[in-house]
Amino acid sequence: MEPRTFTGYTFLACLAWLSVLLLGIARPAIAQSEILDQSQTETDYGFWFEDDVIRWQEFIPALDNITSVELFIHKSGNPGNVIVEIRTTDGTILDQETIVEADVPVYDWVRAEFSAPVSVSPGTKYRIYVYSDTDSPSTDNRYNWRGTTPSTYCSTCDTDLESWPDYDYAFKTYGTTSPILALQKSVTPTNIVSYHGSITYTLALTNVGVLSDTVTLTDTLPAGVTFGGWVNEPAGTIRSGQAITWTGTVTAGEAVTLVFTATHSGDYGDTITNTAYFSGTDQTGSSVATFGVNQIPIADAGPDQTVAQGNLVQLDGSGSSDPDGHGLTYGWTQIGGSPQLTLSDSAAISPTFTAADTSVFTFTLAVTDSFGLADTDEVAITIEEYHLYLPLVWKQ
Repeated sequence: MEPRTFTGYTFLACLAWLSVLLLGIARPAIAQSEILDQSQTETDYGFWFEDDVIRWQEFIPALDNITSVELFIHKSGNPGNVIVEIRTTDGTILDQETIVEADVPVYDWVRAEFSAPVSVSPGTKYRIYVYSDTDSPSTDNRYNWRGTTPSTYCSTCDTDLESWPDYDYAFKTYGTTSPILALQKSVTPTNIVSYHGSITYTLALTNVGVLSDTVTLTDTLPAGVTFGGWVNEPAGTIRSGQAITWTGTVTAGEAVTLVFTATHSGDYGDTITNTAYFSGTDQTGSSVATFGVNQIPIADAGPDQTVAQGNLVQLDGSGSSDPDGHGLTYGWTQIGGSPQLTLSDSAAISPTFTAADTSVFTFTLAVTDSFGLADTDEVAITIEEYHLYLPLVWKQ
């Protein structure tokens, strides 16, 4: 381990910084698609490494990939190429990159760019391993990975320095991320809509990523639905007949919401499915909203009956039903026959009356669902005279 201060390196470090300022030597550029994830940038101290002296620093990524790593390196002489690895805490190598000696500055940040993004799990500890491919017996030909103490990055993250447990090497990790777009289209009522009733559509386009994106959102209303009016119309919205288009920027962490009404214009029992689509820079998607239209209930007044005068007659509407499963109300009305009869309960499913007079009585049953749709059916009840037949007995 090198001493805590490197007085012999001070002059070289100054020359390195002067070369940057006076000669315009630029640090390696970070691709615009990359963003800084984790870092510790203090460089008060340094520890040397070579082919068989390996240094490592733990870090906890927030992104799900690593595209490059920067290290603050102090180079003396010609110590060979630098090897940079990303490993799990159990030592499994996820990827490795070599920085040729000529690309390593005397005293500055140096970047190792991986050939493909290294997949990692956010919130999980990983390690940056650093060593060279050359033996460095002399301090005149040696690398030092700069860092600081006490730790400024992660108090629970370790390094290879058991004697300096509160030490952090200087590093920066970069990764890429894309806008994470999601579209949710919903409709209310959510289940059954009244025939030619009004509905409300809501389109919520969210971006839970860390980058904004320019997106086009389209929604063309299907047959059976007619555009009504706007409840929330964000800037950038264009409507042409049944076609709605929105184009704009969805800022990271925010959402764009369109809300409008429409009217059902189709038939009873329709199932209306509406799909909206979005297209971003690297992502496309869709969302579906479906609703059903109320169906007419089915009235069933039962079979015609023939009943003898004086008997109790029971009407029967129990065969009535509603295709949507709604509850029904019942209403019986006498529309034929005389005299006018009195039912036990004209709103009952199966009311009764007494057949006191002979006639053909007709009744209408009207059943109504919870949406107000109704259906009717008729039944005829024939009341016949009561005849008493006695056997004839011949007596001699």
